[in-house]
Amino acid sequence: MVGSSNTDLVLQCARLPRPGETLSGGEFARYAGGKGANQAVAAARAGARVSFVGMHGRDDFGRAARAGLRREGIEAFLLPDTNVLPPLLTELAARHRLPTIYGLSGMVTDLGGLAAYSTQANSFEDVVGYAVRILRGERPADLPVQESTRFEFILNAKAARDLGLTFPASLLLRANQVVEK
Repeated sequence: MVGSSNTDLVLQCARLPRPGETLSGGEFARYAGGKGANQAVAAARAGARVSFVGMHGRDDFGRAARAGLRREGIEAFLLPDTNVLPPLLTELAARHRLPTIYGLSGMVTDLGGLAAYSTQANSFEDVVGYAVRILRGERPADLPVQESTRFEFILNAKAARDLGLTFPASLLLRANQVVEK
């Protein structure tokens, strides 16, 4: 299993602060987290033999994450360098002839992966607009949730040929971009 691994730092407060207010914190706790690590733990607890590859630092948080995964019976490979994992994933998928769809376009356009499907991030202006509204006193819970309406679909024709696959014309027509990487 490949995915994220992180440490959640939680400081409990009696209530949410009002705009401009600072509250004293109460109890502090650290929890293992990350979607990939959580899924690896769930699979191990369900009886599966699990190996996990993720990224984490070489600090106390990273050591604690590795120890926690080992306690769950998971063989963990936590890579400290964020530049290592994307090329490793695309290389392993190609070597083992695994058709893979990534959530980042660069995995296809830069690293030669087969396909990517992802949302296109909200514009910088939208993000800044939300921040300004919160700083002016609006409650984040009162702000509307914004869903992505634009998606990006990229196909790599060379990777498909290398895997012995042919993209149907209907799929090629839906792609935002077809590369030969």
